[in-house]
Amino acid sequence: MDKNYSTSEENKIFIGKFNPEKFGFFDLAPYTNVNIGFNVKKKFNNKDNDNITLLGIHIPDRIFNETWMARKPLRIYATYGKVAEGGGLIIRENYKFTEPIDLQSYDEYYYDTVGKEFFKKNKKIVADDLINEIYNKHIKSTKLISGLIVRIKISFWRIFMKLFFELITKINYFILLIISGNRFTYKPILEEEILNDTIIKSKFSERKKMKMEEVLEEGKKFDFLAYKASRWSIIFYSLLHLLFYFISTFKDYKPIILTTIFKNNFLTLIYVIFSLWIIEAVLPKILISSIRLFSNCSFYSLHKTIKL
Repeated sequence: MDKNYSTSEENKIFIGKFNPEKFGFFDLAPYTNVNIGFNVKKKFNNKDNDNITLLGIHIPDRIFNETWMARKPLRIYATYGKVAEGGGLIIRENYKFTEPIDLQSYDEYYYDTVGKEFFKKNKKIVADDLINEIYNKHIKSTKLISGLIVRIKISFWRIFMKLFFELITKINYFILLIISGNRFTYKPILEEEILNDTIIKSKFSERKKMKMEEVLEEGKKFDFLAYKASRWSIIFYSLLHLLFYFISTFKDYKPIILTTIFKNNFLTLIYVIFSLWIIEAVLPKILISSIRLFSNCSFYSLHKTIKL
């Protein structure tokens, strides 16, 4: 392995402790954004040239610069995916049980910057054993028996919980559509918000379009008992109360507080204005925030790092 790459002397010493080629790794690349660290690649299947494992080890600069602590915790990750242009990886959208899992380690392995030694918790470990341990954990899900528990965890987070969050997101989407006539979706990977087929917010500034207020499908405003509201809100509000009326009549259920309110014209007016404001102004904002939240939850469930 060529050690003549451009990096700090401290990092050269750190990298020199490893011999990743011994385990079939290749393309060692020192990190340029931190003082200590590198990544390497490895094929899980030698016949598969499209997918690889990218394994990285580093010490964050803020930790490396802490002079009071000689033993620094290592940040380690192993990711499996399709090779992208430039040598990186494309994030997987669909995980297969027969593939290695993505994992991270933050508090298990350490590097002593004084003695130049590695530790697993409080026990010394050889650098090559460290990198081999991480890779074996990374591919554990592919093992028929020993990987069973891992596959169960994967099923729970990346199938069950993902579908659960997606279901909540879709329910909120249709409720918002019914009460306001607006269609809102959120794409976590781009932090992109789409309202009525118009991009109103995106991670990329050049893709930002219109403000939410300019895209909302309010329609024509109507006077409804001295309160101006959109047709969608009025229709939903009327159907909701009509449904409640039929149910209460069928069940012979007459709440005292409502019968008291509707016997008084002033209280009736206050009730209508307040409840219609909740449905027209407050509830849509809650639903939009909920769609963002559960879209993120679904995304993070799909890409959740499984602790081994």
